[in-house]
Amino acid sequence: MAYSLVIYILFSSLTIAFMVVFLGIPLIVKNPLLGALNFILFLTMSYGFALLFAGLMLRLKRAGWLLVNFVNFFVMIFSGVFYPFKSLPAPILYISMAIPFSYGIDVLRTSIVGVDPELVPHTINLLGFTAPRFLFEELLVAAMSVLSLIVGYVYFMEDPQ
Repeated sequence: MAYSLVIYILFSSLTIAFMVVFLGIPLIVKNPLLGALNFILFLTMSYGFALLFAGLMLRLKRAGWLLVNFVNFFVMIFSGVFYPFKSLPAPILYISMAIPFSYGIDVLRTSIVGVDPELVPHTINLLGFTAPRFLFEELLVAAMSVLSLIVGYVYFMEDPQ
């Protein structure tokens, strides 16, 4: 599993390099190290959910394609891939906040483009500790990445009978 995750990260990085070098798409990164870390966390989260859906496909067979395609479309529309979250009406923003990928997109946008996080309040008070919203969102994405990878792996490896 770790080998395929490394290959997944490598091919995604090569795709970005191809777009920059051969297609001339400018890559403006405000914080390259944090951007790379967030990119790896986002890909890890994606890989965990891919394992979860692969396990679901093993159980549902052909009927699972409909569910996977619907979830893919739903996530692409509501996770803020194509537009900033601040442009969303409140009901749709609440839907976006329920999707884990939205937080991954938000930290990527924050570290690469340099905008403020849009999905969490200005400061977070948790057990008497006050954390800036970017730190909170960064920790949230890291936790969701690890959790999705563990849950996806366990569900995929579980016997479907």
